[in-house]
Amino acid sequence: MNKKTTIFRQLILNVVIPVIVALTLLAYLNYLNTKRLIINARNTQNMIISDEIKKIVEFQDLALDILEKRLNDRMKSFSFQLVNDYFIETDNIETIDLNKVRLDIGMNPQMEDIYVINSNGVVVNTTFKKDLQLHFFSFGESHKNYLLNILHGNQFVSERFAIESTTKRLKKYSYQPTRDGKYIIEIGTYSKKADEIIEFIKNHLNNISNKNKDIISVDLFIGEDQPFSLNKHAILNEKHMPEIKKLLRTKETKIINETELENKLQYQYIYMDRKNTDLYKGAIIRIITNLNSQARFLKEELFKLILLFALTMIIVIFLIYKRSKFITNPIKQLVSFLNKISDGSYNERATIIGNNEISSLAEHFNQMLEKLEIRNAEIQSQSKKLISLNKNLNNANEVLDRNKKIIEKKNSDLMDSINYALRIQKSLLPTAESLNKIFEEAFVYYQPRNIVSGDFYWFKKIDNKVIIAVSDCTGHGVPGAFMSMIGITLLHHIVELEKIYDPSKILKRLDEELSGILHGNSTDITFYDGMDIGICTFDLAAHKLQFSGAQRPLFIIRNTDTKSFKGDLYPIGEYHNVYKKNFTTNEIDLKRNDLVYMFTDGYSSQFGDINNKKFMVRRLQKLLIDNRTKNMDEQQEILIQNLKEWKGNNEQVDDILILGVRYS
Repeated sequence: MNKKTTIFRQLILNVVIPVIVALTLLAYLNYLNTKRLIINARNTQNMIISDEIKKIVEFQDLALDILEKRLNDRMKSFSFQLVNDYFIETDNIETIDLNKVRLDIGMNPQMEDIYVINSNGVVVNTTFKKDLQLHFFSFGESHKNYLLNILHGNQFVSERFAIESTTKRLKKYSYQPTRDGKYIIEIGTYSKKADEIIEFIKNHLNNISNKNKDIISVDLFIGEDQPFSLNKHAILNEKHMPEIKKLLRTKETKIINETELENKLQYQYIYMDRKNTDLYKGAIIRIITNLNSQARFLKEELFKLILLFALTMIIVIFLIYKRSKFITNPIKQLVSFLNKISDGSYNERATIIGNNEISSLAEHFNQMLEKLEIRNAEIQSQSKKLISLNKNLNNANEVLDRNKKIIEKKNSDLMDSINYALRIQKSLLPTAESLNKIFEEAFVYYQPRNIVSGDFYWFKKIDNKVIIAVSDCTGHGVPGAFMSMIGITLLHHIVELEKIYDPSKILKRLDEELSGILHGNSTDITFYDGMDIGICTFDLAAHKLQFSGAQRPLFIIRNTDTKSFKGDLYPIGEYHNVYKKNFTTNEIDLKRNDLVYMFTDGYSSQFGDINNKKFMVRRLQKLLIDNRTKNMDEQQEILIQNLKEWKGNNEQVDDILILGVRYS
């Protein structure tokens, strides 16, 4: 039983709840849009910062490039002096006093240093003692390959300014291998102007981060194997190194979000390509942003939306509650009136209050009641007539029920008769197994359209002769079955009792006997009852086959050759007083493994489910040819399955009979 409800509750369910759902969805979409705008604004800001940094770095590289050009010639001169004058022989290169050498060639001890690097990448002698035994190959594969190329290149190479690993101060380096290719002479030079440029760049980067309170730091890291920053306080997070290494390969942008000490931090790494350097090609811009203020802003916006939403719902529900009373009072009166009507008080009338839809409804109810009173009187009158008609209908139903039982009884008797006819027909037909006792390989595909069939087969072995008949009688079902039983009886009499084995003579006698049975002395009337039949006589001793057909064919397959005999055009039993029937005997020499097929027209006449065309004899012969190498049981199964697929949902149109023998 359904639970009663109220108009107020219905208004809440049908009006307020959809509004709540819509407003909730709208608020959620607004929240997502605000969040998206903040993220886009942050990404845009970072891209602007990265573009500014790229321009600063370009300015830095341009300024340093001017300084490098001034230093290159001086460093090249020192390098060639060392390689060609001092280190032609390198036996004492690891122990020589490089400070004395530096003074001899006029280098500045405060600004310029000499390094000797062996083939393993180790600093074995230097004027800058802090870098003694420093292993350059440990800086990464790129650094290692760079030095090895110099060692085997026999050329002077001047590299751009880089950060000195010990002092973290900017320094320009040059490299040149000794003439014996065992060591690299490295010269390092400080530059006050370069220090001023770097200080300017560092201050500018700090100013960029100070412009936005959410940006913690903006840093630039140079190099791929071990990226270093011009700001000695800037350190890369070791946990981020796998992603940074990947970024240097893909040259894309990577964002990593982490929480550190209750602060939500965003690390954005942006790849920047550097020119005019073989050692420090790649650079990374790192922008660290504190997301706490943005998260607080989103929470505040969400709280405002929820507060506004709750306030709106309270006002809407209050207004609905107040206004619903103006609707419910007239409806309550109308409901009370309807309850009286449902109890049978059709003389009641509804009170009309106001001028609205409910008052109009009450007025229409009153008009309906007046019509109901009139209609009720008519119904009572018609009811009496219906009672009388119902009695007559019950009597008619009793008669129909008795007739139905009579028809069911007759139908049952008819089915019993047909089933009895089936048992008789089966008893007259020889079994397919008995044919396999005569021939090692044979099959009989026999499928009646109805319970009993107008098609029949018959065979008999007498001495060295085997007589086989395949016949299609006029009609289907019981009429055809009667004709088949007559045909089987006549064949038994002609072959077994009269000892006639020639197929044409058997057909001649069968036609005479059947015509006599069907027509008697009625020579003035043309009858069309009878059968189409093919008869084969196998001579097992002479290995010959005789065939005669009355509108039924014979089909023989020998290896890849085929031979077909159509038979004569006369049917058996149909009365034709215009011409005399003469049947022809065809004689065939048999060889081992010859395939002999006899069939009625049921298989070839079947309509297909897809194209609604007949199967046709030519398609049947091709099917037999294609499967000639299979044994006879397999051939029969292929015939059955093929017909099932061809027929589909169509009904079987005729009785089906195919008999096949492999002569052995």
